[in-house]
Amino acid sequence: MKFSLTTRDLINVGIFTVIYFLCQFTPGMLGLAGPQFMLLGIVLAIFFCGIVAVFYMARVNKMGAMTILGAICGLLFVLTGHTAWLLVGGTVLGFIADMIHSKLGFSERLSPARAIAAYVVFSLIVLVALEPMLFNSDAYFKAIEGEMGADFAHNYRAFFTPQLILTFVPISMFLSFVAGWIGVKVNKKHFSKAGLIKS
Repeated sequence: MKFSLTTRDLINVGIFTVIYFLCQFTPGMLGLAGPQFMLLGIVLAIFFCGIVAVFYMARVNKMGAMTILGAICGLLFVLTGHTAWLLVGGTVLGFIADMIHSKLGFSERLSPARAIAAYVVFSLIVLVALEPMLFNSDAYFKAIEGEMGADFAHNYRAFFTPQLILTFVPISMFLSFVAGWIGVKVNKKHFSKAGLIKS
């Protein structure tokens, strides 16, 4: 396993972490309009983040890049009131994504297949955010009721059933695959000439 992040790489990490977090957090604000809009926000976030993630991996194709991104994004979500499991999940999924896209730090160029696979794994972080609805639902919806009102919490609980969440897992993975593929197509023309993405 090879770690070789430079100062320039860390600057890119900081820039892309902000962009990635905003691409996740901003669509999530649609959830204020209702549970259906929250699901739409998750889908939009998957697609926006797919483009950013591939761009990021092409710029910093090194072991540790996705781990740092996942850890910081997870921490930011925790600080904005989400489950603490996002910090753990973001770090672990980022580490796995690192192993895939950088080949344990020994890859010199990013292949489209590894970029897509790494993003599919990393994007599972959006499902970690739904974890309280499955395993701590009473306390979670009680907190939602205290912040947004009883009707709002009831509508969310009625919509986000365990069956819906579990069904959404494979759907989200498929959407992440498509988003990663789109990310490769959008970024390929910019990076293939530079030798950062193999054809």
